[in-house]
This record gives sequence, C-alpha cells and structure tokens, in this order.
Amino acid sequence: MLTFLSQSNMKSINDKLWADPLVDLQAIGRNPILQIDEIIDIKINKDYYLLINGLTGALDIISDNEYRSIFKTNYLPNNSDIYETMIKRGYLMTLEHYYNYIKQLDFLIDKKIQTSNTLVYIVLSSSCGMGCTYCIEGSNKPKKKEYRFNTEKVHAFIEALNTLKAEGRKMTIMLFGGEPLQPHNKTIVTQLLKEMQKNNYCLTIFSNSFFAIEFMDVLNEFRDIINCYSTTLDGNERYHDSLRRYKHSFRTTVESIEELNKRNININIRTNICKSNIRAIEWLYEFYQIKKWWNKSNMSFEITPVTFHDRADLINKQVTHSELASYFTRLTDKNKGYLNFIYYGIFGHLFYPCKELGLFEFPDELGYSMSVPRKHGCAIGGNLSFVFTPFGNINICNEESLSEYSRIGSYYPKLEISNSLSKKWLRRDVYSVKSCSRCRYRYLCGGGCIRPILKGNNCVDIKDCSIISDFENFFSIVSDKIIEKWSK
Repeated sequence: MLTFLSQSNMKSINDKLWADPLVDLQAIGRNPILQIDEIIDIKINKDYYLLINGLTGALDIISDNEYRSIFKTNYLPNNSDIYETMIKRGYLMTLEHYYNYIKQLDFLIDKKIQTSNTLVYIVLSSSCGMGCTYCIEGSNKPKKKEYRFNTEKVHAFIEALNTLKAEGRKMTIMLFGGEPLQPHNKTIVTQLLKEMQKNNYCLTIFSNSFFAIEFMDVLNEFRDIINCYSTTLDGNERYHDSLRRYKHSFRTTVESIEELNKRNININIRTNICKSNIRAIEWLYEFYQIKKWWNKSNMSFEITPVTFHDRADLINKQVTHSELASYFTRLTDKNKGYLNFIYYGIFGHLFYPCKELGLFEFPDELGYSMSVPRKHGCAIGGNLSFVFTPFGNINICNEESLSEYSRIGSYYPKLEISNSLSKKWLRRDVYSVKSCSRCRYRYLCGGGCIRPILKGNNCVDIKDCSIISDFENFFSIVSDKIIEKWSK
C-alpha cells in the first residue's frame, strides 16, 4: 500500500513546482475557489489515479475514493488536510491567483529562452543521393542541379555567426544536409572548417557516411573543432540497406566508424525508429558489443522515433512515444545495459513526468525543445533556430531547410532578417492558438510541431494534437512500476 500525506489519501511525488505558488491560504479562504482546467488525471489501477498538474508541474497520486469525492461529486471540506494540499499544489486557485501564476510562468519561460542555445544549421548542399525512405528528402528524386556553398558564402556565414555571437547568443552549430560529405564538396568543407577553426567555432557533423572515408584526412585535421560526428545505423545490414538507394550503405558506414575510432573522434550512432524496426534496438545492442564499441568513451548510441508530420502516406508507419517508451521500458526491465543508449528522444513530451516519478534518469539540461514548462513546440518559436542554406537564405525550420515558406532572411550577400517573416512564426505559441490556450497539456508540449503549416495552408493557427493519447497509454502501462516505486 502507498503511504499518503497526513490523513488524506494523497501522495505528492515532487516538492518543487514550476513557479512560486504565491499561496496565501487566508486570502484564498476569503475568495471564491476554482478547480483549474489543467489537471491531467490518469487512472493507473483500480485503486489510484496519477494527477499531473499541467499548470504548476505538480505530480500526485490520489486514491480512487478521494478522486471521486473531489472530481466527481465536488465534495471537499475546506477544513480538511487534502483541501489545503490541493491549494498548495495548485489544483485549486482563485481566479486572480490563476492569472497571476500564468504571468509568472510566462516570465520564467521567456527567461529560459534567453539563456538557451541557438541552433545553427549549415545546409552545405541542396542534395543527398541516399534517399532514405523516412527522410524529409526521401521521396524526392535526385536533383539535376545541385546548389552548394561557395567561398563567398562561407565568409558571409562566418560573419553572420560573429554577429549572432555579438548579440550574446550561445550557439550549437551543426553541419547538416542534404549530405555535406560528398566528394565534390570536399574543397568547400575544408574551407568551412578552416574558417570555423580560425574563429574558434566548434560543430557537430551529420552525415550518411557513404563517402566519409574520402574525408578522413580533413576530419582528422580539424578534429579539435568537431564536437561529434553523427551517423545512422537503422538495424542489420539487410534492413538498413533496404531503406536506401546506395548499395552497401551499412558496410560503408561501419567502415567509416572504424576509421573515425582510429582517430579518436567523438561518434554518435543514431537509430531512427519506425514500427518496422522497433526490434532493431536489441540487434544493435548485441552488434555494438561484438564490435567492442559499447563501452568506448568516444562513442554514444541514440534511439529516436521518426516523425512524419506531413507525409500522409507514411503516418501509419510512425511509432508513437508511448509505443516506443513502453517497449524500451520492457527492455530495461530485463537488462539495465540498454540504459547506455541515449534514450531521451524516445520519451519526448513524456519525459517530465517520467523524470519526476523516477522511472528514468534525464539530464538537467536537454535544450529548449524538451524544456518543461515551455510555450513553443520547438526551438523555432523561441527564435532559437537559424538554417543557413546554399541559396544564401536563412530559414527557420531545419526540416524545411530549402523551402521558401520557412525563409526569414538572408546572410548573403549581406545579413538581413525580416521582422515580418520572423514574427509570423515567433507569435505561434500556446497563447496565440485558440485550441492550445486552455489545453491541459500546453506547457508539456508547447503546441506541437510547426512544420505541418509550412506546407499546405501556410497558416500559423493549426495545432498538432497527436501527443495527447500518449499520456494515458504509457502511464497506464507502467502503472505497476509507479505503485512499486512510490509504495513504502
């Protein structure tokens, strides 16, 4: 059985709330009291409910009897222990208290944005011939004409970085795709890395690794500014290659990893999970140990679900956070070794309650895109994303890196950011979208992905609500773990 607070059938999971509750019990007692709308209530078994306060961040477990008394019959004596607890935890508020709390929360979120890293993507080339079926470019035919950076654009890009730095921005810089490491890009890649080294900038390189062997001399020369080299293995050789146009992609990726290891360059191997390869996690776990990579200090292994925000033909292949998190939970129950994977992306919007409940460990800093509470679905809304394209443009969405819809300015021939184009996206938050403004989940998801609106309607008031069912599904599946963890 659970041990509960005082004489009430309620157990608080976390003490610290998102903002100062500003509770004056005497003042509240003299004003009308309201039950807030942001209560996420999940029945975890026949005896208990998990309460997640979507406004204050409070997590509590409450008995079924008390839940029905409070939420179904609205009977709650104002002299009871649980009445006082419900006020302190933010489930009950006066109307004035409610709106003051939202203002305070908004201030804290904006403060968080100001200290978060700006994501800088370098789209060196407009093409990638690999054609991974789940990729944003996967359905596109190879481009007849390829656009890529030149020497002038490299210098203009460095000048733009210096301007962003002078504004006080901390930056996470990524060499992105198309595919940057193609043989005809070698000269410009070398120039780019040389200029970045000269100006004391570091970066992460994302590559499909098919031609990486030809870049080993360059990668070795500039390894002091390469934070990480990120590549992909999606399962065994047959499955991995079936998703790609190039033959022997698995083999060349493995060979590239071995060569990078010889040069002691930090490597991240990403596995993009769809419904068709969810069990690849187990195969890769064994494969990495056979290759003696698993415990190497310069190597990390990441699992992340693929999202098809605007690909109706592929949406049925998408694995939900609930499905993937549940599967991963079962794996870790059997073998704690799986926890060596970087698994944060598996949980996505589920991570906050999972962290507070102690089901899994998460770093304190995961970036604004996974920061909770938040009022944007990703870094775009916080003005924390700049995509430098081979056309000389600056776009705002890395998944629409070459689209005119997401263009907000240019860096070549000179740096110009359009306030009107930027504001179109920056105003898109949980307050500006009517269907988000009172949603229970708004500070946990930030209003969802902006990308669906970049194609089609080109309207900023569309809400992606695909995440809501994940909460009930996942926390009902792990109900026994929750009860076991919090019983005494």
